[in-house]
Amino acid sequence: MKLRTTLMTLAALALAVGAARAERLAITEPGGGGLPSEVTAGFAEVSVDTGEDAVVMLLRLHEGTDEAELEAAMAGVNAALLTETGFAAAVGDLFEVADLLMEVHPDGSAVGAELEPGRYAVEYAVWPEEGEPESVDYAYFDVVDGRGDPAPAAAATVTMRDFAFEFPADLRAGRRTLRVVNEGEQLHHMVLIRLADGKTLDDLIAWMETEDGPPPGEEVGMVGVFGPGETVYRAFDLTPGDYVAVCFIPDYLGDGAPHLMHGMIQAFTVGE
Repeated sequence: MKLRTTLMTLAALALAVGAARAERLAITEPGGGGLPSEVTAGFAEVSVDTGEDAVVMLLRLHEGTDEAELEAAMAGVNAALLTETGFAAAVGDLFEVADLLMEVHPDGSAVGAELEPGRYAVEYAVWPEEGEPESVDYAYFDVVDGRGDPAPAAAATVTMRDFAFEFPADLRAGRRTLRVVNEGEQLHHMVLIRLADGKTLDDLIAWMETEDGPPPGEEVGMVGVFGPGETVYRAFDLTPGDYVAVCFIPDYLGDGAPHLMHGMIQAFTVGE
């Protein structure tokens, strides 16, 4: 009986370990509220569901950086976005004090990343269609050493460089988690567009030049902006068909043209 009890206990522990889930960081209150003050290092998923159309960024402060320095650097980035001048310098100043891990969209969908020990910030900004942001708030939390969860097994890895996407050739339909890696020197994002039946990449490029008539496809999701050297995880519901990945971020270290103008637009196929 004692041996049987021991075996049952070990089996229960094994099941518990196998069922371990990622840390869930849900921003549920306007201004970035709802986060814990402390999180165990490891894989975490961040979601935003506040009922506001906010732009939410997760940043990791460099050692020795205080909250005032981070907020001043982000204010510089926001000012550069507003005036469309000095963006490269503003991003450079930001990277002196923090790393940009991810942008999270306010639709409740989760974006994941592996969090190292340190101090983290969430910038929660509400932007109108034109003009200065209506509000910019910050929330902070600490990531501490511990036995957190590893990153999940991804269906595929997508690599982004300056200026190209690298997709696998065997991506299959279904709910698929993509591991997206930024190996470039600039900020990037990835917008996924499913082409309408019979439409091609050339049709999409021609439509983007004029925007005449209905678009030859529809957006099915995106990975928001994140920094060089970072990796994020995002799940997509993919149906069989032809897709295009696009990066619209401007070449702020070069001529200012959108990255797609330098070739960062890639067709790929999702099979059955």
